[in-house]
Amino acid sequence: RIRNLNADLVFISPLYKTNSNIKKKPLGLLKISLLANYIKYKYSVLGGVKKKNLEALKNRGITSVSGLDYILEVLND
Repeated sequence: RIRNLNADLVFISPLYKTNSNIKKKPLGLLKISLLANYIKYKYSVLGGVKKKNLEALKNRGITSVSGLDYILEVLND
């Protein structure tokens, strides 16, 4: 489906447990990495991204990250 859409960027979510959708099961870093290698597109992750887990996301080919939890942490500092 991604190839048919000619996507430039793919969002994979949720990476971690998130407060914005508590029913969704987090994929985790291993599944995200396997999925990203399979689809072979630039990808961004979101869902449960916080300051404490940003370091774990480095050097994994992630184009960008987004996360309401992270934004709220930054605004509350």
